[in-house]
Amino acid sequence: MRIPLIFILTIVFLPVQAQDYFLKQYEPYDEAIPSPEAFLGYGIGEYHTRHDRIVHYLETLAEVSENADIETYGYTHEKRKLVMLRVSEPGQLQNIEALQRQHLAFTDPSQTTDPQAE
Repeated sequence: MRIPLIFILTIVFLPVQAQDYFLKQYEPYDEAIPSPEAFLGYGIGEYHTRHDRIVHYLETLAEVSENADIETYGYTHEKRKLVMLRVSEPGQLQNIEALQRQHLAFTDPSQTTDPQAE
């Protein structure tokens, strides 16, 4: 079975164009925050990235950006960190516990009134 060249070109180039189009709406980027490519030294998907390198990148984002916060919520059986990176406005990150309580209240039908649910 022969695969048409146009099909191959569509598969190779269409995802790149779609991603570029999406990301351009958020420019300009903060130059103090390293891109994954700048941090790792290679493009996303070019090589396998080890777990520790990914966690180190997320920790770096949390250090250099006031809009990011990282939490270690556990460890794997191999003692690798399990982390959660939160990205939001600084005021929201400082108020995270109250926001979590508010969210949980909305998920409990006995604590949510009809006007709140709407």
